This record gives sequence, structure tokens and C-alpha cells, in this order.
Amino acid sequence: MGEIIPDELLPSILGVGFKVPNLVRKSDDPIFAYLNELKKTNPDPFYGYDTRHVLSETEGLLDIMKPAAEEALETAGIEPKDVDVLLGCTSVGRYIVPSDLYELHRQLKLDARALAVPLGNDFSNFNVALVFADALIRAGRAKTILIAIGGDWSRAVDYRTIQAFSAADGAAAVVVGIRPNAHEWQRWHVAGEEVLAVSTNFGTMYLSDVIRTDPRHSRRGYGEPATELWVGPYFHITPKGETEIRGFGAHQAWQPAVKLLQRKGVSGSKVTLMGHQAADALLDHWEKKINPAYLFKTIKHYANMTVANIPVNLALALSPKKADERERLGVKQVDTPYILLLALGPDMHSHALLLQNAEIAA
Repeated sequence: MGEIIPDELLPSILGVGFKVPNLVRKSDDPIFAYLNELKKTNPDPFYGYDTRHVLSETEGLLDIMKPAAEEALETAGIEPKDVDVLLGCTSVGRYIVPSDLYELHRQLKLDARALAVPLGNDFSNFNVALVFADALIRAGRAKTILIAIGGDWSRAVDYRTIQAFSAADGAAAVVVGIRPNAHEWQRWHVAGEEVLAVSTNFGTMYLSDVIRTDPRHSRRGYGEPATELWVGPYFHITPKGETEIRGFGAHQAWQPAVKLLQRKGVSGSKVTLMGHQAADALLDHWEKKINPAYLFKTIKHYANMTVANIPVNLALALSPKKADERERLGVKQVDTPYILLLALGPDMHSHALLLQNAEIAA
């Protein structure tokens, strides 16, 4: 048996922060004109949204990631120089490589010894970052880790595809470390994880450039290729993907969460559930299967922030500075001893992560 670590010495979430863009796009926005007509005659699996926050033409992903990270550092009482590792993702970044996470490193003025480590496992990046941070600190490889997640997928969808209707942008950050004299809300630590990876669905949902050719500009007989027209990148769902995401999302994605709770001996009545916000129907279905005390969701107001869904909601739920925003959105601060984070990935996989707060349980 492993050594039992006192709760006050466990790696915990010491600081949180999030930022969504100021620009709000409602469901009747002209950009959705084609999709609103299409939805009159075609089933729509992506619904439950009223507004979504999106970056303006003059904004970039770092414009929301930097203030989210600064807020997390501030609420944790941590200086940038004290960060040992920067984990997270910028989805979708300006370049294939390097990640914009390195630019965030520069803007935050992190110490040169602090390594930035991008995680590309969309959309469970945040869950896995918490697991890695917990393991690194327990192993003595780091003391303070900053996790920063940003998504700007409103620019990575084709607005003639139905999945574009949910696209929104957001960013969030957390600081993980050990503080024996932490406040109650800073006592959340990793209690367990469970994964279901159905990798046979790889290639049914993906983000990629599209190369289209225009044969009118080719010079026949001279061996020259047609002119290439680049479009993208944007998110594709194949016909098989449309079928599989319904089946996987409804019938399989929630299974690791139930298995994890059973293994830890935790009943749903002690859990606040935060899940990937692809659609209202999916969240409602997960709620029925897991039966949590509370389903924390912001899908009506924030829509699908892809990689940022879970960390934005977690920061909103935990931050002592966000009481007014919680009231405005009609959500409440967490009062259960457990939080269950259920992420969903397009390869397809689901990742359930259980956070525990012994102070609340007491």
C-alpha cells in the first residue's frame, strides 16, 4: 500500500481564473443564417445555446489566456517567478509548432527555468494537465505548476456545417501546489481518474486544412498541376462521425465516470458534475446516468468552448471573486465534497477525473 498523505500536504488547486471574450454572438446572428434554415428540415444534435462569446477580428487567443492566467496567479498569491512548469494548450494556435503556450510564457514573464509543455489531447487537455501536475508535484519534480487552457474554435469551423452553431471561445487557468494553511476553496485535489478510449473512431472527427484544386487554371499537356486553393483549418465530422458521436456520447462516454465513482465508493449525491458542453441533450443524458447532486453548466450562455469548457466552469464555480457572475448565469458555488470532470475527445475518448475537498466533507 502507498503512503497516506495528509490532505493538507496534497497538491491542490490554489488559484483559478478565466476569461471569455466581450463580443457576444446570439443564435440569430447573420453568420448562422444558413444553419438556421438548415435546422428547419434537418435534425440538429448541437443545441442548448442562447449566446456564445467569440474573439473579435482584432483579438487573439492570448488576449484572453493572459488575463485568465494572471487571475489564477493572483488568487493563488503566486508570483510568475515561482512557476516551475507551464502545462496546457492553445487550441487552435497560430502555428502548427511552436505552441502559443510559449508566447504566454513570454508575456507572463515566467522564469527561464520554467518549461512550457503543450498538451494536444483535445478536449481532455485540462483533465490530463491536472493529473500530470499532481504526479509531478508528488514526485518532487516541481512545486508550483500553472495550467493554462485556451480555445478559439469559433474561427475553426465552417459556418455551413451544423457543428459551427455551438462554437465559442474561452480561456481558463489554475495554479496547482501545496499550501498547508490554504483556504477551504483551495483544498481541491485529484482523487482519481478513469478513461475510455475507442480509438477505432480515429479519423471520423478532426480539425484539418482542406486543399481544393481549380482545374480551370491547369495547363493541360504540360504536366503542371491544377492550382491549389487552401481552405481551413476547420472542424470536420464525417457521416460515420455523426453516427458514432451520438452512440459514443450517449452510451459510452459516461461509463468511466460511473466506474470511477463506484471504485472510489462515492455516491452521486456527493458530486457536482462538470462535463464537456457539446449539447444540452448530452449533458442531460450524462446527468441521468451519473445522478449527481448538481450539474454545473453554462452552455446556454457560453456554448461550446471546446478545450476550455471544463476549466472555465471550474474556475467560475470555485473562485471567491465570481459570485456576481455565478448569480448572473444562474449557477452556484460548489458545496459538494467532490467534483467530477467528464471530458470528451473526438478520437473518440472520454476522461473522468474526480476532485475531492476534505474540508467540505468534514
